[in-house]
Amino acid sequence: MQFSDLKTNLFKTVTVIIVAVIFLWSTSAGWSKGKNLAEAEQIIANADSLTKGLDFFYNDQDRYPTAVEYGSSIMTSYFKAFPPHDFASSKCAESYSYKRNSATEYVLGFCLPIASSGFVQGWNSSVQNR
Repeated sequence: MQFSDLKTNLFKTVTVIIVAVIFLWSTSAGWSKGKNLAEAEQIIANADSLTKGLDFFYNDQDRYPTAVEYGSSIMTSYFKAFPPHDFASSKCAESYSYKRNSATEYVLGFCLPIASSGFVQGWNSSVQNR
């Protein structure tokens, strides 16, 4: 075997390894982005469900729940999935926050791991005022 044959075989081997590494890197990067996008869409859907549940509470009570009521079992009849803190975001320590400003106004915050559906990455808020 001559030196040029060794050089050609080594080049082919190195090329195959480089292509394999690039393929694995791009596959894992795509999977991670897809996972974050799916997580963001689920958090947005959960925030929408929470908003609807809060509206149902308002319709029944003529006010929004206090922070204590929001975190209690009273809300299970208004929310499909409660407590919402079970849905932790990979970007923030928690995915949702609730603050009642008055009997007729609240702020629902939610944290997204990636920008999605017109919302930014990180904390977003929805203010409801009647």
